[in-house]
Amino acid sequence: MEEPATRRRTTRRLLAAAAGAAAAVAFSLATAPQAAASAGGCTASTGPGYVCVNVDGSGLRVNKGNVVRTKPDGICNYRAALVAKFPGKADTYYWGSYHNGCVYGRAYVDVTVQWTFADGVRICGYFYEGGNLQPGQPCVTVRR
Repeated sequence: MEEPATRRRTTRRLLAAAAGAAAAVAFSLATAPQAAASAGGCTASTGPGYVCVNVDGSGLRVNKGNVVRTKPDGICNYRAALVAKFPGKADTYYWGSYHNGCVYGRAYVDVTVQWTFADGVRICGYFYEGGNLQPGQPCVTVRR
């Protein structure tokens, strides 16, 4: 059995490590990535888990991207989209393929875009599981 002083040191170390990890996640979520060529980012979701978006392109051109969902249990009957958010206009959805069945741990959905956007347009990753939009829609901003 651990001595009380050893247990307190262990607890302090674990709390310090957890606080450091939480600060790193908070910083990464607070900084909006720029999609000058390729960019990505993640937001927390349920499960516990994350939804991440990655885009690939050059300048204002977005060629493709993917949306990734992570969580420890099954990710079932899913689909994802890259969503272009234009100021003052309707959103444009670029859909990836639907996956019937379950995967465990991590699900990737590739999306083809092939579009040149205006400077400042945000591209967000939407992940749907069982027809329901999952919490956490990470975005990147297209910049020159």
